Amino acid sequence: MLLRYLGAKVPAERRDLKHDTAAIEQAVAPASFPAGRWPGPGRHPLVLIQQAAVNLAAATAAGEILAVNGPPGTGKTTLLRDVVAGLVTERASVMAGFADPEQAFTASGETLKAGAAWIHLYRLDPRLKGFEMLVASSNNKAVENVSGELPAKGAIATDSEMRYLEPIAQKMVGAPSWGLIAAVLGNSSNRYAFKDDFWWNADNGLFAYLKAVDGREVEIDEPGKPSRPPHIVTALDPPRSRREALGNWRQKREHFRQLEKRVNDTLAQIELLRVRGIHLPLVEQRFEAAEKHGTDRPGWFHRLFGTRRYRDWKTDHAPLSYALVEACQIASQEKLWPEGKSLKLGRSPWLGFGATKQAAAFRQRLAPMATEWRRDKRARAADIIDEEFFENGHTIVQKAAPWLTEAEHRERDALFEAAMDLHRAFLDAAAKPLRHNLGLAMQVLDGKGLGSPARDAVIPDIWSSLFLVVPAVSTTFASVTAMLGKLPPQSLGWLLIDEAGQAAPQQAVGALLRANHAIVVGDPIQVPPVVMLPDCLVGAICRSFGVDAERFSAPAASVQTLADDATAWFAEFPAGAGSRTVGVPLLVHRRCSEPMFKIANSVAYENLMVQAKAPRNSAIRACLGPSRWIDVQGSGRDKWCPAEGDEAVHLLEQIIAKGIAPDLYVVTPFVQVADGLRAAIRESAALNAAIPDIGSWVFERVGTIHTVQGREAEAVILVLGAPNPDQTGARGWAGKQPNLLNVAVTRAKEALYVIGNRNLWSTAGVFAVLDARLE
Repeated sequence: MLLRYLGAKVPAERRDLKHDTAAIEQAVAPASFPAGRWPGPGRHPLVLIQQAAVNLAAATAAGEILAVNGPPGTGKTTLLRDVVAGLVTERASVMAGFADPEQAFTASGETLKAGAAWIHLYRLDPRLKGFEMLVASSNNKAVENVSGELPAKGAIATDSEMRYLEPIAQKMVGAPSWGLIAAVLGNSSNRYAFKDDFWWNADNGLFAYLKAVDGREVEIDEPGKPSRPPHIVTALDPPRSRREALGNWRQKREHFRQLEKRVNDTLAQIELLRVRGIHLPLVEQRFEAAEKHGTDRPGWFHRLFGTRRYRDWKTDHAPLSYALVEACQIASQEKLWPEGKSLKLGRSPWLGFGATKQAAAFRQRLAPMATEWRRDKRARAADIIDEEFFENGHTIVQKAAPWLTEAEHRERDALFEAAMDLHRAFLDAAAKPLRHNLGLAMQVLDGKGLGSPARDAVIPDIWSSLFLVVPAVSTTFASVTAMLGKLPPQSLGWLLIDEAGQAAPQQAVGALLRANHAIVVGDPIQVPPVVMLPDCLVGAICRSFGVDAERFSAPAASVQTLADDATAWFAEFPAGAGSRTVGVPLLVHRRCSEPMFKIANSVAYENLMVQAKAPRNSAIRACLGPSRWIDVQGSGRDKWCPAEGDEAVHLLEQIIAKGIAPDLYVVTPFVQVADGLRAAIRESAALNAAIPDIGSWVFERVGTIHTVQGREAEAVILVLGAPNPDQTGARGWAGKQPNLLNVAVTRAKEALYVIGNRNLWSTAGVFAVLDARLE
């Protein structure tokens, strides 16, 4: 089970994705690519290890965990989008196996009274289960960001026409959206809002839509206005009869199957090129070695009488013979090489009669295959991942997009779009059983039972029915029991944990218990778990139970660190005087310009991240000047320095005076400084006049560094505080580990402004790097 990770049970075999080039090559094999791909902004293909992570996620067996180590800006959300696309496309392939979507539902025999009507409980075909995606985190903002970003119009390519239940998504997100791919659940207010927007909303809810699909006239009566159909009916124009819905289903199903065959054929052809590149050069090398040695074979007299000279030659030739036969046999297993006569004899041509003739026949078979492979390799307009590729160096290797051309990626985009169309057609054609199950889902969302053990046994099918319509839903760990309390273990397909480095291990237990697969994404070099208990008490508890606190107890341990220990794919990196082992390592950075990138890369990642951010204009940088350290030598009470607060307010007022939107965060290591900054900003008449609802803006944009993990903005103002010379302990705490500085600087995409006493802070641990990198 997934909970084995709590004991950090290291898998029997681990593959190194930093040093083992064969492991990397295997992880990005075209055969392991998901058929569908998310048509993201700009349609950039995933880079090497991002693609490896998606492929490995798709191949994760039930009960296994895949840890992904994602430094800031390295595409964790992009990776999750492709995982979602791959699973949705795979489920669409299963859907396409049904001639009639209603065949996927079987009446359980259980009913529930609802007013004057009866709701029937339907079981879902097991083949359509296992694709449920639960996104979870200890951080409310993290799950809201992921679930809010996936449906956003900006999350797909501008030329993509993909749309899926768009009116519901727009109502739920409150912004332009392309489709209902994800939803924010979790706490009771989120669940209530979801039920209202998704199901009950008279104008945009799915209940009104399904009634229209059922052939009923659905109208909205507004005082003083004529009756009208709901917006969702007008916008989506649903089929008005089951016959029409089935006709549309057959059309979408055929289109999807044609695209799926084309994509799978393409991937199979590229995989064949990869396999030929592994085996044919090896057969060539071993044949040439045997041939070179074979030219020294003693004459027929020595062979006939078995002289010592011949015996010695044969002894030397035997390993070459075995190696050649082995290479040919492996190539035969891959269907690249015919089983030749010499191989049946288990020896090379030079160990039998007619060596010259047999060798010529062997070469005659090998030469055209090798020539064809080299020609195909030269013709492929994409990065080919082989031993030669890894000679290009770290930067080029990490930024490479493996194997597929842009046109071939576009085919995968089209397949995912067809998969979404197929989901909509499936919903229309199975409207009756889905309407019953989804109506009950609005009840079980709150963790409630259905009144009897027999009905409760159908709750996993009701949840799976909801996931058929909304592929991914999110929750915090704290809300798992309230929302999923009636779900038995291993009822859900996939658990996607975000910001796992910020979660204490015990927080994830309930979610892990209910999932079959887990992808754990995070970074231990960002904000660690927050622990309210004193260290001495935590240590005493661990000693009492014989637990290694350093390994298993927060804040030293997190969901991410334990998952890193339990995953079969890893990488080892330097860390100070020692090293640290992480899961699949994402290293290509696309968020921060300089100097933020180099600061984070130096303090936290041993300069192993690769910069892939293109230069961009910044209105804030144009106004305030380049990133810099503003030296304020003030004093204050506790850690708050009013002079530093005044400087922060002055910067904000300059931005506002130029009419620039304040897309930035004002952060600090200390709670007292955060409180002082909020008060100072609220007292500014200029800021009050320019920023609507200044109270909400201050709440969202000003706080401790802990509050902004998972977010990003155009700029960051980092107010250091602790201004007095005797506050070395506070400054030493902030600079002892790279985590706080790493998170603070990597929220900024374009500019960083540091406010504080430079002389005092430049000697506080990792802040020496900040001092060296900023003007």
